[in-house]
Amino acid sequence: EYSQNLMNRVGNPTDVGFCQKAVDEASKDPARKKVLTQVRMARGGRKSSASSAPNEGFVIRHYAGQVEYKTGGWLDKNNDRLLAECEELICDSANPLVTSFGDEDSLAARAPLFKSISKKYTKDLEALLETLSTCNLHYIRCFKPNGEQKPNKFEGPLVLNQIVQCGTIELVKIMHDGY
Repeated sequence: EYSQNLMNRVGNPTDVGFCQKAVDEASKDPARKKVLTQVRMARGGRKSSASSAPNEGFVIRHYAGQVEYKTGGWLDKNNDRLLAECEELICDSANPLVTSFGDEDSLAARAPLFKSISKKYTKDLEALLETLSTCNLHYIRCFKPNGEQKPNKFEGPLVLNQIVQCGTIELVKIMHDGY
């Protein structure tokens, strides 16, 4: 949305506005409210981090802990818009692979030509999730029960080492926490 507004010169999108909107949107949903919060001021009016103001950053509570994001320069760093001329060249390409990167819908509708990389990624991700939702996926992780690969012999330390090394314990912790 902010990339689109920058391209169309609509409004005056700012990093502070982006930060405030992200926090406001998260605060509307009880589950997201716990995950994304605004940078807080410590006692005595000092900030809890090196951010210059509370509305110039936010904190996301990941499974591994809290991570603070500073939004100064955020829109410029994450702006992946294409010039309309470039988008038109991509859509008009004779190469099917190049054409697939364009936005045929907006070209056909003569809407403003714009398809950011993140929009394409989101669209592809939604298609993948739709495909996955129609499947019954099951994952099986196999462990060697012993170093000799003989039947009816179980070496606990070997299996535990495999479980730790392949990240199974971390995966179970993440699933338990609901991420």
